[in-house]
Amino acid sequence: MVKTKYPLSKESSESGLITKLDFFKIFVRSFFIQACFTYKYMLGTGFGFTLLPGIRRMAKNSEDIGKILSRNSRFFNTHPYLSSYVIGSILRLEEKSQTESVEERQDKEKIKQRLSTILGSLGDRLFWKYLKPWVSVIALIVIFAFQSNDNWNYYAGVTSFIVIFNIFHLFYRWRGLKEGYKMETMVIQSKSIIIIEKMNKFISNSTLVLIGILIIVEINYIFSNSIIGAAILILAGFSTFYFSFRKISPAMGIISGQIIAIILYFVAKILP
Repeated sequence: MVKTKYPLSKESSESGLITKLDFFKIFVRSFFIQACFTYKYMLGTGFGFTLLPGIRRMAKNSEDIGKILSRNSRFFNTHPYLSSYVIGSILRLEEKSQTESVEERQDKEKIKQRLSTILGSLGDRLFWKYLKPWVSVIALIVIFAFQSNDNWNYYAGVTSFIVIFNIFHLFYRWRGLKEGYKMETMVIQSKSIIIIEKMNKFISNSTLVLIGILIIVEINYIFSNSIIGAAILILAGFSTFYFSFRKISPAMGIISGQIIAIILYFVAKILP
């Protein structure tokens, strides 16, 4: 765990004004950061909305609230789940610099944009490129491996997807808020951010293993141990892979796979 000079006490930070209740309100509001999504400001309006409980705590009067809210509702775009790291960081910077110059405000905006660019790339790869397919395969394995006349396996598969995916999602949404507030501009060096690349490698490699397991349970479920049925699935899949790998045409790969599957199906019907 990275040590910082801004630890949180029961009520507030040691040298800050933001209470735990404020953090909870900001955490809840962060779920709606995309609610006011526009092409002009992207997540900017939602960013200001999320910061509002903290802004009210630190501002001296309604005029200050308007100024801080206005400059934090401009263009902003990053991955919504990792936006909490930027929210926490900017929250702390705003709290520390109530009497700031124009140059200091511009520097803060640059910090905000740099953090959002890095976190946007990390979040897209973790949640969309690696985690979502990984959890989807796990859910399918649960559905095919645990068959039941009551269809409870379908509910179990969907539930496993929701639970596993949101464990990661909620962890980073809450952790980012706390670490951003503690580490400010150095938040990108936090342990939870550094470990993302290691997780991406593990998830991508383990997904291939899980796909192999999924193929086995699918063959067993669909073809009921039929050798001909297994051959249809394997040859159709190989055909699709070959045309896609050779970059001839992904569509040709899918069509050829379907044709092979149909031909073999009718051959199996004709043969005694």
